Amino acid sequence: MKTLKSFLVVALFSVSFLTASFATEPVKTNAELQAQLSSLILDSDAFEKIDSEKSIIVKLMIMPTSEVLVISTNDAEYDATLKTLLNYKKLDVSDDFIGKTFVLPVRLEK
Repeated sequence: MKTLKSFLVVALFSVSFLTASFATEPVKTNAELQAQLSSLILDSDAFEKIDSEKSIIVKLMIMPTSEVLVISTNDAEYDATLKTLLNYKKLDVSDDFIGKTFVLPVRLEK
């Protein structure tokens, strides 16, 4: 019984530490990262036919393979397009960016 209680306490602490390590706040992108992401978006013709100015917030993460993973956007209309443009694209970033969540403001103009 004592062993079972000890095991449960250790398991509880392990789960709480793992949960705390993944609960990070998104960070605003820096100039280096923003330039690389902007070039990926601008090199496509996906937004050539927009009717009006639009601001979109993209929440993304840099994976251990230095690839982008779009977590969410605040615009359902362009969500799939932005995910197609950015997901799994390899970036040239330092190890400081790996595993962090970033917020990228995207402004589309006519």
